[in-house]
Amino acid sequence: MRVYVEVYGCWLNKGEAEAFKSEVVRRGGVLVDSPSEADVVVVFTCAVRGETEAHMLTRITRLSEEGARRGFRLVVAGCLVNVRPRTILEVAPDASLVEPDALDELVDAVLKGRRVVAVRKYERRCWLMPRF
Repeated sequence: MRVYVEVYGCWLNKGEAEAFKSEVVRRGGVLVDSPSEADVVVVFTCAVRGETEAHMLTRITRLSEEGARRGFRLVVAGCLVNVRPRTILEVAPDASLVEPDALDELVDAVLKGRRVVAVRKYERRCWLMPRF
């Protein structure tokens, strides 16, 4: 499996991307230098500011379109997955989504060829304020 990786954002993304790349190589995958050489493209995203989100969504859209033409699968990882999963799937409907700190799911999505949507489900809570 030939894997291309793009990383945006903080040190956590960079560290997680390095751990991911090491695991891919350990399991027999090959890292490549461009999407055109890849079977799978993985993008570690950032959602720290609105303009960063917009840039990430534009990049995901372009990679999704390129993947459809060239035949590679797209996997979106990083914090944008938790913040905008529906939006990502609107611009890249066939992409796998893997939230931060889900390295096993990410490696499986890439090396086993499965489509994965690994996004934590948050409970909605209502905090009641006491009446005085």
